[in-house]
Amino acid sequence: MKFLSATVSLMGMISGLLAAPLISNTSTLDVTAIMDYINVARSSAGVTNLTYSDIFTTDAYHQVQYLNQIRQLTHDNPAGNLTARLENQGHALTYAEENLALGDTNEAGVVKAWLANPDTRVRLLDPRACQVGVAHLGRYWAQAIGCLVGPATTSTTPTTTAAAASDSVSTTPLASTTPIATPTTTPTPTTTSSTTTPTSSTSTSSTTTTTTTTTTSSTPSSTPTSPPPSTDNGSNTANQQLVLDLVNGHRADAGLSPLVLSTSLTQLALAQSVYQKSIDTMTHDNPAGSLGTRATAAGIKWANIGENVFRGPQTEQAAVDGWMDSTGHRANILGASYTAMGIARVGDFWTQNFAELR
Repeated sequence: MKFLSATVSLMGMISGLLAAPLISNTSTLDVTAIMDYINVARSSAGVTNLTYSDIFTTDAYHQVQYLNQIRQLTHDNPAGNLTARLENQGHALTYAEENLALGDTNEAGVVKAWLANPDTRVRLLDPRACQVGVAHLGRYWAQAIGCLVGPATTSTTPTTTAAAASDSVSTTPLASTTPIATPTTTPTPTTTSSTTTPTSSTSTSSTTTTTTTTTTSSTPSSTPTSPPPSTDNGSNTANQQLVLDLVNGHRADAGLSPLVLSTSLTQLALAQSVYQKSIDTMTHDNPAGSLGTRATAAGIKWANIGENVFRGPQTEQAAVDGWMDSTGHRANILGASYTAMGIARVGDFWTQNFAELR
């Protein structure tokens, strides 16, 4: 395994704000797992745990995309080095560091390798650090670590506020941007329909996933009125066509191809919403395994897969708006490689799955 690490240090606010370019969220990473591995190592070293940062993760995604394009391990980038990239985004920070790696490994393996290298270990265990973002694409890994200050600081659960009926409700979509590793098995893909009919329930969550390509057409049609929620604990109450139309509207604005509704992805989303409701907790975890594991077990043949989750008695419009306001969730919705989507709501729990089906 090869490594690169870099450190930059600056103080105060950085002027100038540039919008980050759209990225294709095809990374293969379990954020929850890698955060656990990092923080276990830091706890053992007697330093404080890190929180997940959307800002650092977005930068790491851009870097691994570039590394994958040029097939070379480097801290350089057409947008500049780590310092320049953060400056161009107008973020305030006390310092920032970057670790890179190249190799066929998993979350545990890359953290172990970073800890085994003196330079990358110092950065990983730096007591000044308070936040981290990690991305993985192909054989390339990037870790941005440091401490953002002021309004630029993000946590693992960014909060958005949306209105449900006449009440103002605080919603907390999970900011995971958690790519899932491509499975080694090749189960038979299931065909999907672009007009699946919702049953009853609510759901939310954000993570990226890949899945089998669908045979349905891509253009959404009507935007029917959302059905009223049901008290049924296991039925899907999401207006799937409406969510698809809203998502494809944002993708069209970004110059991306539309998604189609996938029955298999919707069933996958429904199962996750049912589980979240059963434990009354918004999560990407599931006793049946990771998103990639569950998709493969369901017979979905995928190349990239992602997931967004959300909790709140909101409308479809409010749920999509909340996701679009979060960097990680927005990256899933605007994932250039995705071809299909599934959506489910059970109670207050929404789950949205994306995939590049094959």
